[in-house]
Amino acid sequence: MKNIFSKLKNIKGFLAFFKKIRFGFVGKLITLALVSTIVYWVYDYRQYILARYDFIFNTESAEDYYILAIKANPIDSKAYYDLAKIYIKNKNYTKTIDLLNDGIEHGVKGSKLYELIGVAQFLSGNINKAKKSLNMAIDLSDQRYEAYYYLGKINEKFIRYEKAILDYKTSIRIDKNFVDAYYALTQLYRKLNEYSNAKYYAKKAIKVALNDVRGYTNLASLYIDTRDYNLATRELNIAKDIDSNFYDIYYQFGRLYYKKKQYAFAIENLKKAIKLRSDSKAYELLGKIYDKKPILKPDLRADL
Repeated sequence: MKNIFSKLKNIKGFLAFFKKIRFGFVGKLITLALVSTIVYWVYDYRQYILARYDFIFNTESAEDYYILAIKANPIDSKAYYDLAKIYIKNKNYTKTIDLLNDGIEHGVKGSKLYELIGVAQFLSGNINKAKKSLNMAIDLSDQRYEAYYYLGKINEKFIRYEKAILDYKTSIRIDKNFVDAYYALTQLYRKLNEYSNAKYYAKKAIKVALNDVRGYTNLASLYIDTRDYNLATRELNIAKDIDSNFYDIYYQFGRLYYKKKQYAFAIENLKKAIKLRSDSKAYELLGKIYDKKPILKPDLRADL
């Protein structure tokens, strides 16, 4: 829009200048140039509008074009990878695995292929198959940071915490910007009551992804656990400035006020959290608050 306004402003300048010029040869040239410029701008903007309309309302998708790319070149590994990522994002795990196995049959090779198969298998609950695929990916390339991350998830699931920590740290060593590994370490150290380490990785995550609201709510959660309520409030307010519709902000505020025995504020925030996402943790905490009915005012007891 700024470009359009600047163009309009320029047109006004042209017209003001044009009025001062007598109709001679020079005047005709300027008129021709002016009209040509206006026609070009109108045509250019028309093309822009049509392109935006086509992009917004066209039913074609990235998925369609990746499928066409694979049909045109059945061993185009990048098209397989990009399409698989879309399927994983949409939670179509069976489709992901079938697609990548089809790629293997057509001769597609590479560690990324087995990494994505392993991710899809893990997310669909096929843990043993996932472990095998992820290890195959690492055997082909020891730079597969997501493979290490999901192996960490598997080890954590089976309470092999030392191995899980090593896997997450290996993932970070390969890609220092892979924020999910920082979050995983934060939560695992919290589970182990190692709050110093948990806070360290929570702060690292924020440095890596400054605008990711999860980093701030994770750190706030740790501060609530260690009764650093002012610090927790600071982190949650930062998170709120980034994304005021993020569920965990209000759940953590609910925890904070519950710990401070400010039950009215706790109820208010937990109800906001539930509106954003129905979650058992928020309901459970509300249940704990209403177990304290004798110390709540009647209007608060009637809120739910």
